[in-house]
Formats: sequence, structure tokens, C-alpha cells
Amino acid sequence: MVEITGSDFAVWHMQIEEILTAKGLEAAIKSEEAFVKRESMSKTFIEANGKAKAIILLGLETKYIKLIMHATTAREMWDKLVTVHEQKSINGKLMLQKKFYDLQMRSDESIADYIGRVEYIVAQLRDLGEEITETNVMCKMVSGLPRSYGAFVSSWMGTEPAR
Repeated sequence: MVEITGSDFAVWHMQIEEILTAKGLEAAIKSEEAFVKRESMSKTFIEANGKAKAIILLGLETKYIKLIMHATTAREMWDKLVTVHEQKSINGKLMLQKKFYDLQMRSDESIADYIGRVEYIVAQLRDLGEEITETNVMCKMVSGLPRSYGAFVSSWMGTEPAR
């Protein structure tokens, strides 16, 4: 299991959510019911909640455990981690958009890794509700390529789009 270190929250989030789903525990983080007292919870929920909390805790560094140590349910833990890590504020969106538009392929990077970085940032922006068209993504990919890819870019720009 991947441990969250703060840099790849979206990946960690997806992995933990899939583990919980595979184990039939997704209701513990998605349930909309408010459980005020632990005594009012059903035995099934208590068991699922305990298992879900254990899975979440196993994927956290100590500094993140400290953030959620007072949560009584997996849902509370999950919501706190999402609030802390997903960039929900307008400043977070702006910083992520800047990162997207400033993106350039590094000299030591393969084309596959560069495309992966672009797609990762696009996924983060879309998770925040930003609409980014495939045309914008392709334009970003092309504009971030080094000059050495000039012939490729020229031939690609001259190609008729598939219908």
C-alpha cells in the first residue's frame, strides 16, 4: 500500500478508495448518515468503520495521523484528509493552473513521463471542477515540448484530425 507523503494525494486517495471498495467498506467513507453516538451505530457499521479506519491509518505517515487522531469514524478521517490535501481554494486552483500552463518537458524526461505529468495535472484540475478540453491538453503537450521535437510538432500540426 502506498503511504501518503503529501505530494501524491490524488493517487493515494484513489488507491485507498479502491481498497475500501474491494473489501466492501466504501460505505464507511461515503455514508451520508450522521452518527452522533457510537452506541447508535449498527454492529455492521461499527465493524466496517473499524476496518476502514485501519486501512486509512496504514496508508499515512505519522504527521497525517496527528491530523485525524480525534476522528471517531472513517468518514471523519476521510473528510479531514480530503479537506487538508485537495486544493479546494481558489488559490489552489490558480496555482495548479499556473503549473499546467508553465509545464515544459525536462531534458532528462521521456515523452511518456512528460505526457504522464500533463495528464496528472489535468486530472487534478478536473477533480477541482475545472473544465479543460482535450484541445487544450494537446496544445499544452505540444507547446511544452523542446525545440528538438520541432519536426514532430510540424508534421503533427499538419495532420487532419481523426473523425
